Amino acid sequence: MHASDYLDKRDRIVKAYKRGIVTLENAKLAREMATTPFQYDTVRCVARIAGMTPC
Repeated sequence: MHASDYLDKRDRIVKAYKRGIVTLENAKLAREMATTPFQYDTVRCVARIAGMTPC
């Protein structure tokens, strides 16, 4: 995954979570992204809040 694709997905997920929209697709993406080399704090926080990673 290219960094720009990653950032686009991250931004979509973060915006969705801030609006309280948690879809299965977003949950899967957040979990997948939290375990990639691109470990941004924002994604890990979102994933942890959603109970998807043991951070």
